[in-house]
Amino acid sequence: MLPASLKETLKKTTSRCPTCQASVPAEVWKTTGTPAKVYLTRNCTEHGEATACIASDARFYWLAKGDPSNACGAGCACSADPTGINGTLGRNANAAVPEVEVLSTCLALIEIVDSCNLACPTCFADSPVGAAGDRLKSHSLESLQSRIRGVIERKGKIELLQLSGGEPTLHPQFFELLDWIHDEPGIDYCLVNTNGVRIAKEEGFLEELGKRGRRG
Repeated sequence: MLPASLKETLKKTTSRCPTCQASVPAEVWKTTGTPAKVYLTRNCTEHGEATACIASDARFYWLAKGDPSNACGAGCACSADPTGINGTLGRNANAAVPEVEVLSTCLALIEIVDSCNLACPTCFADSPVGAAGDRLKSHSLESLQSRIRGVIERKGKIELLQLSGGEPTLHPQFFELLDWIHDEPGIDYCLVNTNGVRIAKEEGFLEELGKRGRRG
């Protein structure tokens, strides 16, 4: 939990312990940085405190009611109406506003392998079967790092990076790539678009993923 000087309580509420599912007291709060993030902290007498981010930008959280240029109006959508009365999808929704905001990359998707370990009759990615050896077609770690850095240099911070394919967990340097992404300050979150085959069948794979998840 952050010091009181670095957070602002939005409301007290009731939630559930993520471990035992018991009804527990909870607090919704936001950080004081920019962009401010919104968190939910639950306190269980048996399992202790658990905190989860529920909004990566407080402007899109309905309780953020500060400066109209930096907060949401009525409902959950940011308002083009400076009074905050008429909820619309974004401040640029009003056609009378001539200037379009320049935004950072909210979501970047990168295909790290072209092969898959399934043979579905319909494949959105049109990925050939090839889980190992010469049949596995993957992009080098250096190439992926270069492409991701290029996005950050051109567009600024990546809020959410999706690793896709093919089946991304087949990449021969999959965990090395995850470690690099974790240490890259220009990336907030990483999402792996996986079919779950390796997680379900390979001993230790889920444990390795869990180690990186616990690191944040």
